Amino acid sequence: MPKPQPGELNKTITFQVIQDGEWVDHYTCRAKVNTIGGNLALSQAEYRDKDIKDFTVRCCAALVDLQKTQFRILYRGRVYYPANVDDYMEQHRWLTIRGNDNG
Repeated sequence: MPKPQPGELNKTITFQVIQDGEWVDHYTCRAKVNTIGGNLALSQAEYRDKDIKDFTVRCCAALVDLQKTQFRILYRGRVYYPANVDDYMEQHRWLTIRGNDNG
């Protein structure tokens, strides 16, 4: 994955983890945020809004050990649950986390 260009890490996101049964802030950093999708078909007649985003961040010690079921991302007042974490070729340089806002 090519690294983000200067100025593209322009959004603030917060990673949260569960401690003692509650979500607590773990790490706040700058990210490149890209919207991927919109609606989710629940049935042939019913659709629900589903916001899917890719969050690209610099890999660091605070993030390298997070498992996708142990954290969530706060961005602009919305909660995004990870569907996929991509550590390109396991280089530990950049992480791209695909998240959706409905878990």
